[in-house]
Amino acid sequence: LPPFVIEVLVNDQDDEQTLWLQDLQACCPENEVLADRYLFYTNDSDALVKKIESHARGVRLYIRNTNLEDVFLKISGKRFE
Repeated sequence: LPPFVIEVLVNDQDDEQTLWLQDLQACCPENEVLADRYLFYTNDSDALVKKIESHARGVRLYIRNTNLEDVFLKISGKRFE
C-alpha cells in the first residue's frame, strides 16, 4: 500500500461532488468507498490534497499514514464496522 491515506468525509453529497469524487477515484486507483467517507491511498498526499481542495465544498479531510490496520484489511478484504 502507498504510505498515505487521505480520508474525505462528505456531508451532503450532490451530483457535482459525486462527479469529482469519481474523477478522483480514476486518478487514484487505490481507493475505498465507505458509508460516510472515501479513502484514497497515495504516494503524493500534497498533490492529491490540492486536487481535492480545488473542488471541496462541504467535505472534511484527514491525512494520515497507512497503518497495520489498513494492511490487514487490504489482505483480508474485511472491514471493521
